[in-house]
Amino acid sequence: MPVLAATNGASEHTPTGSVTRIFVLEQDCLVINLAAYRGQDASRVMAELRTALRTCRKFPVVGAAA
Repeated sequence: MPVLAATNGASEHTPTGSVTRIFVLEQDCLVINLAAYRGQDASRVMAELRTALRTCRKFPVVGAAA
């Protein structure tokens, strides 16, 4: 879940601020999410994301061919 949450610019911790930018060029789209957290929450978010990236075996992508 931490990886999926990160792709949506979220986590289980409350950010102190966040920004989302969407860039569209012809039919391509890039979404960038940036979130800021308090020190302890930032450490937890990164630790959870690192663990998830090491252990994740499957990642659902909406609209992708199976």
